[in-house]
Amino acid sequence: MGLEQAWNVFAPEPRRGNPHLTAIVTYQDGTSKLWTYPRMERLDFFTKIPKERYRKFFDDNAAWSFPMVWPDIARYVARIHYAEKDNPPILVTLTRFSSDILPMEAGLGKPNLPQSDTKVLGVYEITAKDLAGVKPK
Repeated sequence: MGLEQAWNVFAPEPRRGNPHLTAIVTYQDGTSKLWTYPRMERLDFFTKIPKERYRKFFDDNAAWSFPMVWPDIARYVARIHYAEKDNPPILVTLTRFSSDILPMEAGLGKPNLPQSDTKVLGVYEITAKDLAGVKPK
């Protein structure tokens, strides 16, 4: 169900950042699309629950600590965006965004801070081999 929760959200040292991972998919004809894993704060409860475990992987783990999975994430994003046989994805740019989470006493009644920390994690070339076995949608 995706209900596992690490202790890093609780005292004495709660998490200080609000990260999320995005990708820009560039197609052979030069067009592009933006992909972002669904932000949990923007989903209703029943949609959020099954996606939470994957948010933990994409936003908390892969975006910060596991660069060895970035090429696999880029291939995954390319595969789900493969829509036209004559216009396949050729590049995927992975980017991590993050903003600080205000301490409880400072953040009451204030909006979230803007996503000010941005880091390009990598630009990955997508080959025909990466899309092998995937039928365009």
